[in-house]
Amino acid sequence: MLKKVWLKVSILFLVNMPLALLGANDSALGKFKGHFETEVTNTASDLASMINTFVSVVGILWLVILFIFAMFQKDRMMEHIKGIIAVSVILGIIWGISKSLI
Repeated sequence: MLKKVWLKVSILFLVNMPLALLGANDSALGKFKGHFETEVTNTASDLASMINTFVSVVGILWLVILFIFAMFQKDRMMEHIKGIIAVSVILGIIWGISKSLI
């Protein structure tokens, strides 16, 4: 008698446990998983958008400052051009990565 009850309980446990562990769509775990993934995606997109805006503003201001320095110190033009190219490349890489994450 006890063996039959134990067999039924173990079969019920074995059938229902994978659904709870793997998070089927109708279970609470599945809903939580879907909601969590949506929130993480939205948060990452918002963060990438903020980084993109920051890089755009700071990058343009920094390039304007370097161009002004290059305009007033013509004897050191090559150093300023190297700085302008380096800053443009770095900001372009950061801007491209953040734009792809939006």
